[in-house]
Amino acid sequence: MDKEVKNNLVIGDGIVNDELFNNCLNLLVNGNMANKLDALFFINDIMTSELSENKEFLKERADSLVQALHIVMKQLFDKPKSETPIKFIMHFLEMILRLCN
Repeated sequence: MDKEVKNNLVIGDGIVNDELFNNCLNLLVNGNMANKLDALFFINDIMTSELSENKEFLKERADSLVQALHIVMKQLFDKPKSETPIKFIMHFLEMILRLCN
């Protein structure tokens, strides 16, 4: 199977394209807490992948990822603490830390 780096992302045996990645970012920004958590796990899978294709894919889309993370962080600070599950906050902050390393 050919791997197209510019438009596709390889996760396991499957290929994730721009549309799927953008849908993931959309869920992260606009979804409910369960959707946001799923999106965080998906993005984490991309970030922790050892495949060079995945690293290149993420580098090329870093601007949109950082924009989405910025929006989510703003949403977290705008809500009362009691409305955001601690599990989500923990995973979100872990992802930010991994991106910074």
